Amino acid sequence: MQYVVVMDMNGIRKSHPEPNNIGKPFAGGDEKEVLHGNEHVSYGEGTLGTSNPGSCCVV
Repeated sequence: MQYVVVMDMNGIRKSHPEPNNIGKPFAGGDEKEVLHGNEHVSYGEGTLGTSNPGSCCVV
């Protein structure tokens, strides 16, 4: 793992390797599954280039 992005229940980034992205909405649509309590893995282009992000809800 190279980085962790934390978002709130509204999809707003609370942490990000690029500080300019903190406070902005999560991009890409992967957040929808996670905000419903599901784990999600995808592959595609994000704000940091091509990635294979895994996402999960942390309570």
